[in-house]
Amino acid sequence: MDFSEKPGTRTTSPLPLFREAVAACGSLTSATTAVATALLAVALSYSNGAFADAEQQIDARIRTYLASQLDEHAEQQGWQNPQITYKRTALGTSRTLPNCASALQLERLDEGRGLLERQRLQVACPDDGGWQQVSLVTPSVLLPVLVATTVTDRGAPLAAEQFQLQAQDVARLPRGFYQDADEVAGQIAKRRIRTGQVLTPNLVAPALLVTRGQTVTMIARQGDIQASTAGTALEDGQMGQLIRVRNQASDTVIRARVKAKGVVTTQRQ
Repeated sequence: MDFSEKPGTRTTSPLPLFREAVAACGSLTSATTAVATALLAVALSYSNGAFADAEQQIDARIRTYLASQLDEHAEQQGWQNPQITYKRTALGTSRTLPNCASALQLERLDEGRGLLERQRLQVACPDDGGWQQVSLVTPSVLLPVLVATTVTDRGAPLAAEQFQLQAQDVARLPRGFYQDADEVAGQIAKRRIRTGQVLTPNLVAPALLVTRGQTVTMIARQGDIQASTAGTALEDGQMGQLIRVRNQASDTVIRARVKAKGVVTTQRQ
């Protein structure tokens, strides 16, 4: 039922004639109240009935579809505990759509494949005399990621207690992120990290196991034979990095690989 009047037309009420209502109720006031109550009941049945339920059915079907997409994407990306939300713009109106007794069918109409792209989705009711609704849907994924709780200066070591998990929109994290504090604990800040800043890979560097000028143990192996001597590191070194080391006994400079804290091995290993 449409309670609005169109230009040049008059809406005719399907309720009993007003004078018949007066006769039935016994007074003009009672009749007015009865008619108003009936009109309100009809209006509420339309605003909270078919329209609300059809919208809920459409949203439920879209949520199921996006959740399935999210599960697949999260597994591929290694995301932990993602949550998905979305904004939907219906093309047309679902105000007059009746409830659908069958499971709704959903089809993606655009050629995109990405989860976070705006998607053109068609939801259809397969009942006899069923309906279809096309919507533009923009998903957003929230992930709990590490955010700094204190300032960390460049070169300072990182510890788990310096960070906490906060939900962030993954679309706003193009530089990457971390979700596990153990992954960064023991490494160092590549540059200054501000309080409230999302921790990204470009802010983290492996810890230095050897520093320039440090006396290190140089290990050389050949077969089952191992020999070690003292050397002086001529540059900083991280795990697995090749650095220049001066042999303190022979005063020769060689390139050696950082093996552990204060330990390097020669390439002839």
